Amino acid sequence: MSLVMPTIRRNSRDLALTIEDEFKKIFSSVSFTLFKGKVSGYDSSRPEAAFLSPDQDAVNTFFLRTGGLLRPEVRNALETFFNSTVKACELYRALLKSIQEARQSQSSINQALQIVHKLQQEGNTPSQSLHNSILLELKTFANSKNPFTQETLDQFRHVQECSEQLERELREMKHALGLKLRKERALSKVLPYLILAAGSPILLCLAVPVALAGIIVSNATVDAMSTLKNWWFSVRERFSNSDLEAQCSQLDAADKGNYIIIQDLMTSKRLVTRLRNDVDCTKRRISFFEEAMQNYGSMCVIVHQLRINATNSEQQMKEFSEQVVFCCRTIEKARKLVFEKITGQPWDGPLQFFSGSVSSSDDDV
Repeated sequence: MSLVMPTIRRNSRDLALTIEDEFKKIFSSVSFTLFKGKVSGYDSSRPEAAFLSPDQDAVNTFFLRTGGLLRPEVRNALETFFNSTVKACELYRALLKSIQEARQSQSSINQALQIVHKLQQEGNTPSQSLHNSILLELKTFANSKNPFTQETLDQFRHVQECSEQLERELREMKHALGLKLRKERALSKVLPYLILAAGSPILLCLAVPVALAGIIVSNATVDAMSTLKNWWFSVRERFSNSDLEAQCSQLDAADKGNYIIIQDLMTSKRLVTRLRNDVDCTKRRISFFEEAMQNYGSMCVIVHQLRINATNSEQQMKEFSEQVVFCCRTIEKARKLVFEKITGQPWDGPLQFFSGSVSSSDDDV
């Protein structure tokens, strides 16, 4: 869905609101809701085939059945692209689990903070046992493990570096194939005519005596002309550049799809860092004020600030989970774009795509 960008006269707040409205439309759409359900209810035994379409089984089957029709370097680059999309989506799914854990942990302290807030509004003082249970809940959260670890960031960084390396390789291959394509295009325009010019004296030697003798065109003559015509078309086809053009187009599609993955990973890395810092900040704040909260009056003041931070953190994690699903959705669309480009036909599912013969599948590359 394309974003409706505001005019230059509008300020940055107008731009932010416009983009926010557009994303709300995306997140509330039926297709996005269905996709989110597929992501949430994935089969852990086959993570790569849970929600990606085309799934990795279909991709591997296609490369297996096409044999050596693709150049080895092009084939390797395309396989690397599809493998990187699987790794990225596996990270996103693990990240969704981490977000769920963080939200559950946040929910437990939110309940404790809500109890204090309610007692404060009613002007009541909690019993010592309730006070201690609230302190224990907060202390448990402060001592718990942050689900957004440095290891998660390192994994995202590793996949991003691999994708950036693939981006450089794709551009180098596109440049090399582009040069070769331009040379062969120039050669294909003149070489058939040079061959025809070289063979024209022989044709004239045969045609002139026949014309002077006034021989009536016979079936043998028609067959000879038909053979000559077929030879000419075969020469033109021999010097056509359709294979190179197709592979340049495939590399271009893979480059665009890989760019989408890199942008998604960069966005996710920033969001993971922000959430990790928010959780650590809340934990440090609780630990710092642990002694002061032994007094109920001091606790009420501290809880007020903690409730504000907890509410903001909960909202951020909710929005982030939507963003993670959105990244998975864009990666799926990138896979579909590249797969349709290398197969030459729309993707309607494995049953429809692989119902034909092997030869028909090969011809569509």
